[in-house]
Amino acid sequence: MSSITYLKYNDPNTTSFLATAFSENSLIPIIGAGFTRGCLTSSNKRVPSGNEFKAIMINIIKTQKGYVNESVIKKLEAKTFSEISELFFNENWVPRSEVIKCLENYFSGVTLTQDKKDFLKCISWPYIYTLNADNGIEKHSEYKVALPYDDALSFDSKKYPTLYKIHGDVEYEMRHDVSRLVFRKSDYLSSLESNRKMLELLQIDFREKNIIYIGCSLSDEIDLAFLVAKQSQSGRKSTKNIIFLEKKPEDELDEQDYIDMGINMIILYDKGEYQQIYETINSAYQLSAKKTNELNEFKISISKLDNNKENNENFLVKGIVDISNESLNSNFLIPYYYTERSIQKDIIEATQNYDVVIIKGTRISGKTLLALNVLNNIKDKEKLIIDSSKKISEQSINKILGQENSIIFFDSSALDHDVLKKINQSCERFEKSKITVLICVDANNNHEDTFWRSKGRVKVFNVKNTFNAKEQSILNNRAIECQLPTFSDGKYILDKIYNVYKVIGEDKLISKIPASIELYFILCIIATKHSVTGQELIMSGLEDQKFQKVIKDNSPFLEIERISAQEQYDHTSYKVVSYASSWVVSVIREFYRTKSKDWCVDNLINFLKTIYFRDKKLAIAIRKYDNLNHIFSSGTNGAADLIIDLYNKLQAIEGKEAEFYVQKAKAYYNISRSNTETKTKEINERIRELDTALTWARTDKNITTERNILHIRALLWIKKIVIAEVFNKDDIEISLQRVIEAINNNNDSYNSTLLNSSSKSSKNLRKYIKIIDENIGKLPFILTMQQQWADIKLSATQ
Repeated sequence: MSSITYLKYNDPNTTSFLATAFSENSLIPIIGAGFTRGCLTSSNKRVPSGNEFKAIMINIIKTQKGYVNESVIKKLEAKTFSEISELFFNENWVPRSEVIKCLENYFSGVTLTQDKKDFLKCISWPYIYTLNADNGIEKHSEYKVALPYDDALSFDSKKYPTLYKIHGDVEYEMRHDVSRLVFRKSDYLSSLESNRKMLELLQIDFREKNIIYIGCSLSDEIDLAFLVAKQSQSGRKSTKNIIFLEKKPEDELDEQDYIDMGINMIILYDKGEYQQIYETINSAYQLSAKKTNELNEFKISISKLDNNKENNENFLVKGIVDISNESLNSNFLIPYYYTERSIQKDIIEATQNYDVVIIKGTRISGKTLLALNVLNNIKDKEKLIIDSSKKISEQSINKILGQENSIIFFDSSALDHDVLKKINQSCERFEKSKITVLICVDANNNHEDTFWRSKGRVKVFNVKNTFNAKEQSILNNRAIECQLPTFSDGKYILDKIYNVYKVIGEDKLISKIPASIELYFILCIIATKHSVTGQELIMSGLEDQKFQKVIKDNSPFLEIERISAQEQYDHTSYKVVSYASSWVVSVIREFYRTKSKDWCVDNLINFLKTIYFRDKKLAIAIRKYDNLNHIFSSGTNGAADLIIDLYNKLQAIEGKEAEFYVQKAKAYYNISRSNTETKTKEINERIRELDTALTWARTDKNITTERNILHIRALLWIKKIVIAEVFNKDDIEISLQRVIEAINNNNDSYNSTLLNSSSKSSKNLRKYIKIIDENIGKLPFILTMQQQWADIKLSATQ
């Protein structure tokens, strides 16, 4: 029996299968030469097929060499496409100017027919691969082009519809002296390394997605896509590689050629009726839209648990509960033991009067439960919830913000720069549309900076990671009512939860868990960004089978979920999430306690080394100071020695990145040392590093990093003066210059923290002011800074 499924283009099973793949965002096209073949170029030529372009190259070589001898011409014609390309792209055979002229004539300014334009514009493909070097696809679509030699292609492609040009780009070729097209045999071989990142993504797609070939022919093209397809058969999921053909392969030998290329579904259309391909695909896409109510997944009701002990304990430990005897895991629950926070009524009132309401707090401060309780008390608006496990695409954000009479909640890990930017751009019309956006942000992310100059109405609330006496009393009373231990031990919320874990069976929850390196890596990622996609795990160098086993062994604390069609594009269809944030951090704490500091540092360094060159954005997110302080937390200061050791060892990897020194300096600023001489020496070293990094940031015109350097450098100078045992007027003069420079740099959120709050930095500033005031007579330079000094003092005392 054949391993290939044969279907007719008009079979309802064909449409149904493709529609399901569309609705799951799991249908990816690979477009070959047949797609643009015959289309007109701006030079009034027709785009050739592979065989036709081979003939064109042969004619140009014959002309350049003056060949008339039939035997020589026959030898030339007997060569393969890649062998002819070796001659054509060799300047000893064909001048570069002739090559560029040929490419411009046959591959530039391509105009597609209407059915092909509709294929690109009317169907929302998450991304497209093409074997073509012409510009027909990008000319008629909004896809961002990713070239094989683009190191950053995997980062942008998660946010925007992307066109992956596997064999290169003619437009690039025409603007550069060095050829980067993948036509020659030597190009194929070198591309296996230089094009490694794109080919890795393609390999993931062959394992995880349904691939549909458009305009590809096995007899017409030898290319990288089929090479990767051959290599991707092992470990492949139950997905389909689909090709449209006019007729079945003639015999078993012909069929085996398709099987060897991984093709397991052939859709047959009538001879010469190419439009049937596009009609079939479009019909399936339209059917998928009818099946899906796009925003329903965000319109989730919030439930309150009763005092059932098992349900409340499950929510505390796992973050999820099986409710109503349905196999439904829901984390949109408010546990019975939850206590109303003192600022809740003010937040509810703010949602009636402001466009954007921000709840700001440390990672484990109860801000998400607070937000859910706020939402549950609002009855006159539709509620949309974008939780931390989701990374929403730009198109979906646009649809969500286009609702009316709604309150839209974004949890902290659902936010990134593009989401915040889109919310800010939309603020002006929120009042008219009766929309309020409720946002949770982590205390040190400064996301509210986005809204400082917004035309919308914005209100920020700070939630503490401790309970006041009234909150604590209510919490404990309600815990007793559902037969849970009380939350008395420990100052911080995380410590309180950890101590409750110990009472209800910490040995089963934490210390008995097999402490594998794979679990450690996955938890560090989950603690950083709440969820991680299959693509991110694979690109991190983790073996698929190993991390799948780790997740299975630690269910329900770790779960695999399908990526919805509304989320950012991914080359897999799944993500790993945890709704038990406290459990994640507690297990990492156990690694630190039982495996030692060196084990944690060395293994995390090795992991960061691997992913730094494969997914730099993820590596940077993990090693940011605020994140390390969270995931290795034991109160406010985290695991000080571990964090300092990690930064010192990371310098070998990231020592040329200006932003790295901001994070390193933050660690030294926040972590206490007992010896004043040691502290001063380390502060001086960090200041020198920041001075150098500042020149790099200014050279690169990186305004954000420049601001961050100026801020942390000013804080270090203030701390240096505050801890100094000997008065030094020269140091004070430099320090005041650095403080003024930081304040004048328009970093509003940082300035607010520094000048007027209960933060550590503002307390240091007040001590700093006192030192200067007590020695004002010894500081004549103050006269030249009198107004700035007065402004600093005024702001710090308000």
